[in-house]
Amino acid sequence: MFAPPRRLSPLERLASPNVAAISFAVLVAVGIWAVVIWQVVADSNDTYEAATAELLGAQDLLAAQIGRTLESAESIVETVDAWLTDHPATADLADLAALVERRQRRHQNPVNIRLFDADGNMIPFGHFGTEGINIADREYIRALDDRPIGEIRIGAQIVARNTGVASIPLAMKARRNAFGVYYVVTSIPVAPLADLFRDVFVSAPGLVGLVREDGHILFRSPDREGLVGKTIDLDQFAIAPGERRATGLIENRNSLQGLPIVVAFKRIESHRAFVYASFLKSDIETKIEARRPRILIFGFVATALAIAMATLVLHFTALREREAERVRAALVEAEAANAAKREFLANVSHELRTPLNAIIGFSEFVVMQVYGPVPERYRNYISDVLTAGRHLLGVVDQLLDLAAIEARRLVLRPETLDPDAAMRDVVEMMRPIAVERKVKIVAAPPPTPTCIVSDAGALRQILVNLVGNAVKFCRPGRTVRVACAQTPDGGLRIAVEDEGDGIRPEDIKHIFEPFWRKESAHVSRRSGTGLGLSLTLQLVQRLGGSIDVESVPGKGSVFTVSLPARVAAEPDAAA
Repeated sequence: MFAPPRRLSPLERLASPNVAAISFAVLVAVGIWAVVIWQVVADSNDTYEAATAELLGAQDLLAAQIGRTLESAESIVETVDAWLTDHPATADLADLAALVERRQRRHQNPVNIRLFDADGNMIPFGHFGTEGINIADREYIRALDDRPIGEIRIGAQIVARNTGVASIPLAMKARRNAFGVYYVVTSIPVAPLADLFRDVFVSAPGLVGLVREDGHILFRSPDREGLVGKTIDLDQFAIAPGERRATGLIENRNSLQGLPIVVAFKRIESHRAFVYASFLKSDIETKIEARRPRILIFGFVATALAIAMATLVLHFTALREREAERVRAALVEAEAANAAKREFLANVSHELRTPLNAIIGFSEFVVMQVYGPVPERYRNYISDVLTAGRHLLGVVDQLLDLAAIEARRLVLRPETLDPDAAMRDVVEMMRPIAVERKVKIVAAPPPTPTCIVSDAGALRQILVNLVGNAVKFCRPGRTVRVACAQTPDGGLRIAVEDEGDGIRPEDIKHIFEPFWRKESAHVSRRSGTGLGLSLTLQLVQRLGGSIDVESVPGKGSVFTVSLPARVAAEPDAAA
């Protein structure tokens, strides 16, 4: 008789190769789809955040461009009013027309100027305007009746009767003059504004606009619904008169058509108006849904591969130790690569600095117009390139210095130096930045002449980092104080004090970590790289010194550096 097959125990069944392979495949599939779901959510969040950031950027660009345009128009209105007031009736209005034309050449978007008498009839001058036009019934003229002389009023968008060109009027009640001019009106063409912002959005189709403080829409591009000229309730956007902020991002609101939107707005204070940029949430969701199939396809393909690889589970188990050894070897290689990275960064100073210096130098030539005049618009762009280049050069210098210290390639060259002179040089270098930030900077001379033997470049970098940091975080209208003194043992003590927001006790232990930055209400979140204090600590330690921090939240901070009287010379690391 044949013996019946032995029944396997539950543990034996679980240990069989087939069950192990299937279990492995199931676990891998679960992990893959967990990653897919996480990626879908993360992609949605990233896409939305990118669109929101683009919206805020468009709002800032809109505020800057329209603000400059309104200021240009206001300047011309005031120039015309001043000319009319200062000249007798015998003066020729053609001279005023010539003055206006000269002023217009300096503006990117020329505006139209019109003069009207007390009844609203046009007074022609030069080629500006023709007789027979009366604007007494216009909204922006009627609104001036109860306004003081000299106050400029933004009117509702108008369309010229003869040309059909849309524009935004700015009107002012003129001062008493000998020419019978009662109103001075300028109009800003709308078409150039629409062309300027046509391609500003990339993440999703959006629109930009200008709305008066009373809710009247002055400009909107694109305006497919024909909302220009209508009045909206600004209270629904949380910018009611009692709580209107200067700028903000509004979510969870609906458009006038009832569709969910996101709106970024910014107030133009001088003209009591708001610029805004917005997009429909449905447009972002459409973009997200278009990207989702690629992620799902990845999930299906990865799952199929996991199932195909299920039969190799046992083999992978046998190779586990071998793979572990490979991982350990990879860690060793990674550390070697990290060391090579530090060595590489320490060796590429010339290759990185040379092109940056060329960019900065040629940008300065263009900004200073050394080779001839440059249009204002391109000069502004080159100024941005110059600022970015200088910032990038500073970042490269900090990274290279930090890499050089880590690679022990920073060679100290001791020399006898006057710390007070170095301190005064750095203070004078930082003074323009302090003036820009409305911060006073004071350097207190040492009570007695000081002299130490140290590395001048390292000492100067320490002072630059500490004084620059103090100026950046000091509150406007307050003072940064810098002082140095000789210690009883002949060393040097440097103190840099600011009247900023201070540092919380729990943050002091982090401030010398690379890339850590203290946030401040009056300092941009994108200011600096977070390497300054880390590099300062490394330099102080290389000079054989120490650095201490005392800070009182709300009152300010004091950074004190103690250096020895003499630092030992080091052999050249490259030798």
